[in-house]
Amino acid sequence: MNVDKLTRYFENIRDTISPHKEPGFCSAIIQNGEIVHSINHGLASIEHQSPLTGDSLFYLASESKQFTAACILHLVRDKKLSLNQDVRDIVIETAHFPAKISIQNLLNHTSGIPDYFQYINSSINLSGGHENDYFDNRHILKVIDNCNLAFRPNTRHVYSNSNYIVLAEVVKKVSGSQLANYAKKHIFKPLGMTSTLYDNDRGRVIKNRVCSYSSERKTYRTYLKNSCTVGDGGVLSSIHDLAKWEANYHNNSLLPANVVRGLTKRSKLSTGELLSYANGLEISARESTVEYIYHGGAFEGFLTDIIKIPSHKTSIIYLCNNDGIGYTPNWYRQYLAE
Repeated sequence: MNVDKLTRYFENIRDTISPHKEPGFCSAIIQNGEIVHSINHGLASIEHQSPLTGDSLFYLASESKQFTAACILHLVRDKKLSLNQDVRDIVIETAHFPAKISIQNLLNHTSGIPDYFQYINSSINLSGGHENDYFDNRHILKVIDNCNLAFRPNTRHVYSNSNYIVLAEVVKKVSGSQLANYAKKHIFKPLGMTSTLYDNDRGRVIKNRVCSYSSERKTYRTYLKNSCTVGDGGVLSSIHDLAKWEANYHNNSLLPANVVRGLTKRSKLSTGELLSYANGLEISARESTVEYIYHGGAFEGFLTDIIKIPSHKTSIIYLCNNDGIGYTPNWYRQYLAE
């Protein structure tokens, strides 16, 4: 991969943002466990004129799913859970579904449970839409309790945030701990990710929390956080903490090996098709010149990407609180094969 060109890509984005007037981004390239290039540019809060730093805590959105998956795999490793176990026997809100849904089906989005975003307006009476009214896991479990499967489990792969809401409840039921507490004890603390946490309390004051913004012609409006779901999202983390997560992925020294390896273990549909989505992570297509593992997140003004390139022991992290930046999905692919 071409690190120099990748570095210039981030520098070009930096040059479009006024550091003292606008929200921006943090980026890092990690090689062999070390940050070899990093940019922290723009404001974490326009209101308070506080700059972004390597310790600024961004909302990771769906990037959070890999941490939820790691908690599930940790429970499997401790023999408290099986990937083949039927979730209907654990989470009461899924008991009405007519077919078995395994934990593995939830992890790789083959359960058939519809994404809750298509239901929240009608199912929990959010009169103004999800942009204006509050919801959390408790509300979403009610939605799941009242919906039907979109397809028979393990016959299709359809991305659904509902799956990871259910997995958060599985962690709670099986371990006796909230997902936030379980992740802190078994994932974040062993890696020294001392600032990373699940944002499961809407009113909690969190040091270094980043605000997010929408933009039209450099006129910014702040997003008012209206949700507090965990599992599908919910993790707050920084460049410095995520660098530790990525370094451990490549050297696998601080977490149980079967937890780390399990994140990228792929499954098959009932048709025999091998899925490219594993456990909170996506695997590049077989025809790719260089294998990479990735996931992204986007919600309420936050844009996040983490890309792992195992053959180079390299990871790329991009965290943004400005949805006005010219963002192109899969922007990183052009740098991986060079």
